[in-house]
Amino acid sequence: MIYLLSVYLKFFGTIILVGLINPLSFIPAVVASSGMLFLRYRFAPCSRDLKRLVGTTRSPVYSQLTSTIHRLKVIRSYHAENISSKEFHSHLDNNTRVAYLMATLNRWSAMRFDWVSLIFIALVIILAIIVRISQHQFSTVEITLTLTYSISLMDIFQWTIRQSVEVETQMTSVERVLEYCSLDQELSIQRRPAKYRPPTNWPSQGCIVFENVSMSHSKESYTQLALHHISLVIKPSEKIGIVGRTGAGKSSFIQTLFRMGTLVDGRIIIDNIDIVTIGLDDVRRRISVIPQDPVLFTGTMRSNLDPFGLYSDAEIWNVLEQIQLKTLVTDRMSNGLHSLVSESGSNLSVGQKQLVCLARAILKKNKILVIDEATGNVDNVTDELIQKAIRDKFKECTVLTVAHRLRTVIDSDRIMVLSNGMLVEFDSPQVLLSNVKSHFTLLAERTGTAEAEYLRTLANSPESYTRWKQETANLDEESKLETTEMDPFVP
Repeated sequence: MIYLLSVYLKFFGTIILVGLINPLSFIPAVVASSGMLFLRYRFAPCSRDLKRLVGTTRSPVYSQLTSTIHRLKVIRSYHAENISSKEFHSHLDNNTRVAYLMATLNRWSAMRFDWVSLIFIALVIILAIIVRISQHQFSTVEITLTLTYSISLMDIFQWTIRQSVEVETQMTSVERVLEYCSLDQELSIQRRPAKYRPPTNWPSQGCIVFENVSMSHSKESYTQLALHHISLVIKPSEKIGIVGRTGAGKSSFIQTLFRMGTLVDGRIIIDNIDIVTIGLDDVRRRISVIPQDPVLFTGTMRSNLDPFGLYSDAEIWNVLEQIQLKTLVTDRMSNGLHSLVSESGSNLSVGQKQLVCLARAILKKNKILVIDEATGNVDNVTDELIQKAIRDKFKECTVLTVAHRLRTVIDSDRIMVLSNGMLVEFDSPQVLLSNVKSHFTLLAERTGTAEAEYLRTLANSPESYTRWKQETANLDEESKLETTEMDPFVP
């Protein structure tokens, strides 16, 4: 601050000194100042926007580099070095282009600032010569002094302009911080008025109603909707399958339920309460979810199962025993519930992590459960274990299952078919498959003729579905036994 003040004092002092020596020098000073300020007006917005672009294009370079280091074994296993290299160079080229434009803009401004300075100095010299010739008042020393301070004046002026632009450019970081600070923040549970809190047992039934719901992922633009005017009623304890092609809106539907998008139109009612009228934490704590990619945190097994410390050890052990995870915790983890879980659960298999997420959902005892193809990356034995636990423990709950494989939802009460963010079909699998022109039938036919016929058999005969699940579990168990017998390293 003191340095900046000294620069300004030096700047104005130089102008006064030059003006006292030759009052006509004020004229080129005003002209040069106007030219400098005009250049700054043109230069500053471009510099600020390019600075934003530099930061935006630099992030993918770092992300690509980090992800490449972490997945190096996978890249080499699939001989995807060229693909990864092309991806990295593509991000690097984008960043280099913007950096080059930034350097070009700096040279452009420097050249024009120098031209303005040159014109100012030339005018000062010309005016000094005119005064010397016409009035014989200027000595050589005074002309030299005027010229010296004029050059110094332009150097100070250029530096001041550049520093002001640099400060404005660097303030883009502060701008982003202020943007986050200005976001609307919900009141904490303790400070929220009682009228905005749902009953402690909400939802007690699990009835979900969508009334003309439209959703967008962006708060700024409502033109690109992820969901278009969806209206439906999901009855209590109903098992719903959600299917559709990639980009059909399956994930957007679930995000809307958790209030993760912008509700453009309509409303979502759960057990006679509009979820917009209550807090986010109340909505999200009362709906359980089992994601496709299980999420575990660094900490103990207990902190992953019960992050808020709401349940006793006896309740947790009981749930672990029900899903056959107790043996893992007691035998393979030396400290039981206090055994450490590595970052992202790297010391557990995918199936075990999925079972931990299932145990977490069972402990919460919520009336609504969302499953995002939880069995897509596990073996058939774990698949059957998860499916059995869901059928037994969530029998009285409303279950929404996002499916990428039609077999996983063929036993649902009703199936929701989404396409381009619109609800195109919503009925039982038997009814949908009986219509040869239905969207669900077309999805089934895309899996192959034999698979489509088998899906019809499973849909029309629940016993066939149960038998199929048991057979796949038995086959997987047999394959494990054969592998154990053939593997000399397995005791």
